[in-house]
Amino acid sequence: MDDDGRYRVTRAGREVFAGNQRALVDAARAGRVRDSDLVFDPSTDNWVFARSHPLLGGLTDATPAPAAPRPARPRRERLEASPTPAAEVEARRARRDRAARKRLLVGLAVFVAGIVGVGVWMLYGSGGPGEAMSAYFEEREREQNEPYVPPPGGAEGEQAAVLAEGAPGAPPPPADGAGGRAAPVEVVDPLTFDTAWRSMDSEAIELSDAQRLAYGAQYHDAARRVLEIEEPPPGDARLDQLLAARHRAEFARLNLERVDPKHPDIDRVGSTLGDIETDFQAACRADHGEKFCALKWKWPDWPDAVLGFVAEEKVVVGMTADQVRESWGRPTRLRRTAGGRQFCYGQLCGRSVTIVNDVAVQVDD
Repeated sequence: MDDDGRYRVTRAGREVFAGNQRALVDAARAGRVRDSDLVFDPSTDNWVFARSHPLLGGLTDATPAPAAPRPARPRRERLEASPTPAAEVEARRARRDRAARKRLLVGLAVFVAGIVGVGVWMLYGSGGPGEAMSAYFEEREREQNEPYVPPPGGAEGEQAAVLAEGAPGAPPPPADGAGGRAAPVEVVDPLTFDTAWRSMDSEAIELSDAQRLAYGAQYHDAARRVLEIEEPPPGDARLDQLLAARHRAEFARLNLERVDPKHPDIDRVGSTLGDIETDFQAACRADHGEKFCALKWKWPDWPDAVLGFVAEEKVVVGMTADQVRESWGRPTRLRRTAGGRQFCYGQLCGRSVTIVNDVAVQVDD
């Protein structure tokens, strides 16, 4: 065997050694050649396993020394660390129950928060239902507070009874005749600013169509006579005359509408009301501003001092809720307080008015 021949060693198809005979023996002694490796012998020109090669018998190591085994835990420790199948199932069920309860609580909290948010928005939010509720309360107030409440000047109930019974001072029931009209009856005082027209329209008083036509004719004539005064008094006296004429004409129109909503005299009464308003505005603007006069025509029963504040868009303690709204407009929000309500103006309630029993008791401007 040639000592200078070149031996080759492969392991799993990969060459791990190449050298002469002496180097091969040294590599086997060093453990670099295993008995399962293939060795190419140049002297025989064949490949053989290292364990069957005559030069390497007893020199190769079958397998590398195994690593030291990892010490295993005692069986009791493994049993304690690894739960039994029943315990693991119970633990999973407990975790699912906790997660389900958590989701339920979170959902309930979100639902309650949503309900509270919607309620707050409906009560105090601007726009939408909040405004609808404010409008509802305002409408109730307007129903309870009629805009035309004349100053005291006569026993309203007595006048109603007199007119209903046909006693002196009231127009007698007209006789049935052509056209259903009675002879003209003189009104006691056409310039008196009284409340008879309200009482006479009460549902408790039953008037025939002929009586209503008579009332309509004479009260319309009384209103026209106020317009025909050649030398009317100056100042507020003239305004009072025109306001009284306005009420007469309104009562005349009301009676005509009760008889027939399309009665031909209704248009005549409407024309008279237009003339009264024109004369009223002209007489009022001689001494007051345009806004004051418009307010006095709209709210003739309000004191002039209040009308002056409203014309200047001011709110003072003692005003009614209608007067506050007329001055500052519709509140942005409406809050309930211990004793009444609070009108809020602005997004942050920068201005507010506290209303108790329909009267302003506190103004924060």
